[in-house]
Amino acid sequence: MKLTELIRDLKKSPLFYMFVSSRELFHTNFWYWLKKLNPVEMLKLFSDQEFVIDDGTIFSREYRQGRKEKKAIIDLAIHHQKKPIIVIENKIKDFPTQSQLSRIQESFNDDNTIKYILVTLFWQNDLKFEGWETVSYLELSQRIIPENFVSNENDPHKKIYFQNLIQDYKAFTSKLAEIAMELKVNQEYDFAKSHKGDLFQILNESKLWEGYQKLRASHLIQCFSNSGYYKDLFGKLPITLNYSVNNKKATLDFFFTILKAENIKYTIGIQIEDNQFRSFVNGNYGKQFAEKLLEKNLFFDAAYLSKKKRESFLKYGTHFKYQYTEIEQQSFEDLFRKINAKLSEILKFKEEIIACIPD
Repeated sequence: MKLTELIRDLKKSPLFYMFVSSRELFHTNFWYWLKKLNPVEMLKLFSDQEFVIDDGTIFSREYRQGRKEKKAIIDLAIHHQKKPIIVIENKIKDFPTQSQLSRIQESFNDDNTIKYILVTLFWQNDLKFEGWETVSYLELSQRIIPENFVSNENDPHKKIYFQNLIQDYKAFTSKLAEIAMELKVNQEYDFAKSHKGDLFQILNESKLWEGYQKLRASHLIQCFSNSGYYKDLFGKLPITLNYSVNNKKATLDFFFTILKAENIKYTIGIQIEDNQFRSFVNGNYGKQFAEKLLEKNLFFDAAYLSKKKRESFLKYGTHFKYQYTEIEQQSFEDLFRKINAKLSEILKFKEEIIACIPD
């Protein structure tokens, strides 16, 4: 299997064993070291725009920006004369959301004179992040010219060592990019851990599984948000779309927030995790709300019994109650149709459902 061979080759580099301990920080630190050798060449890796580099240019790792609710930690920020000019967000072990990137922009008061650069291992051309320029790890590798970084080094031993180290890093990032390209992205729900047992073993060993899960989940959420299903639902009641990775499984949420009074708020909707298609409610008295819906034959299946305890609901904590059916690999279109049917049911019986919310 080509993927197995690529990962085997990746592990031949000593850089791999430094990479797995910190992943994103490893790369950011390496770029910072390249800046020490030649800041002009270092910036060429991320942008073809020319920037003034002098004593007034400051490179900062893990830079804290903003105040109060508009705060962000920047992987690498470049200031000139105390003014931010470049913001670099490095994503290799996971994948960003638009909200995460927007929060970074907001922390700089949406300053559109700043160049925002997303450096990512995983990428899909139909994903767009407004205001951000994307640099893939493949492009990064291709732009590295080792000899350009050591042209000012007078010590011949250091020059050879540094050039060989940078060459190894170039090859290492290229191999990472090859691995990412082997992980095909399509409009199929075929990336659940239960569907991809062999792939999980391969990627989890090299610490790439969660990044792959987040890429695929993010892509699915964006495809749904661009679909006619989403537009129809959103026009009737605001809908929240979200994803995360829990216990190495992508969790995707599609839900409405409903109010009975200003201080009585519940969420109701669909959650997909692994091979489970869940109908759920969540709120302070989630148990009572779920039971009332079941009594009124709304949203939940009266015939449902959990496999182990033979109960009407499963739960997370006290307030999150759900039922599930198992799903197989299927197209996004088929999955979206299924999600839409269940969410449309909520809209159709919205008033009856709200009436079931405990006081």
